[in-house]
Amino acid sequence: MNPKVIDTSDAPGAIGPYSQGWISNGLVFVSGQLPVAPETGAMPDSIVEQAEQSCKNVAAILSAAGSDATRVLKTTCFLTDMKNFVAFNNVYAKYFTQKPARSCVAVKELPKGALCEIEAIAISNWGVAYFCVYVIAAYYSETIALREYGKPAVQNHLNGRFFILS
Repeated sequence: MNPKVIDTSDAPGAIGPYSQGWISNGLVFVSGQLPVAPETGAMPDSIVEQAEQSCKNVAAILSAAGSDATRVLKTTCFLTDMKNFVAFNNVYAKYFTQKPARSCVAVKELPKGALCEIEAIAISNWGVAYFCVYVIAAYYSETIALREYGKPAVQNHLNGRFFILS
C-alpha cells in the first residue's frame, strides 16, 4: 500500500511543515493534536475542555483515514503540568476505551500555550483487510482476490462467497 497523506477540514490544519497524519502499510500515524477547534481556531481554557478538543481532533483524523479510536495501538500525550494528569485521564478514558499503549510526559510548554497534545498510531481498515486476506489465504491455501464493495471484501474462489471485513 502506497503511503497517503491525511488531510481533513474536520481537524485543525498543521501549523508547521508537517501533515495531520499518514496512512502507510495498514497503519495510521496521527500528528500531535493541539486542542484547537477546527471551525474557529480557538482554544478552550481548562484542561478538561482542552483534552476533549484534542481527543476530538485525533478522532476526526482517524475517521478521515478510515479508522477510529478503537483501533488505536499507541498514543503519546504531552501535558504542560502533571497536576492536570487526573483530569486529562478522565477525558482521555472516554475516547480511548480499548486502553492502547501510552506514554504521557510533562513538557515545558506546547505551541499556542496549549495545556495538552495527543498523537496516535492506529490500524487502518485496510490494515485489517490485508491481515485478514493473509490469514484466509494461509488457511485455504488458495488464490484469493481483494475487491471493493464499499468495504474491503475477500472472495473465496471455491464457493464464490464474499467475506466482508470491517
